Amino acid sequence: MRSCPEWELHAFSHAAALLGKTLVPLGLLPPSPDGGRGAGMNRDDATVRWLDAQPPKSVVYVALGSEVPLRVELVHDRAGSWARARRDTIPLGAEEA
Repeated sequence: MRSCPEWELHAFSHAAALLGKTLVPLGLLPPSPDGGRGAGMNRDDATVRWLDAQPPKSVVYVALGSEVPLRVELVHDRAGSWARARRDTIPLGAEEA
């Protein structure tokens, strides 16, 4: 689990009980060396410009990561749900699904 018991004690104990397995904490992700958005972020990137142009608290970021393998159809369905809810979407990483 990508966290630590010191940070999410209840999540660790609940997940371990739910799965019936011992969890191995991998620790928290360290902060970016530059203290900002991350060494790889480029402010000239179209996605970063779009995000910067949005009103505060108006963007929802959903990261499922490689632990949740989704079929392309399901990714498109989720993006369609957001579109029907009249939300702008940027399906980052959808091409990997």
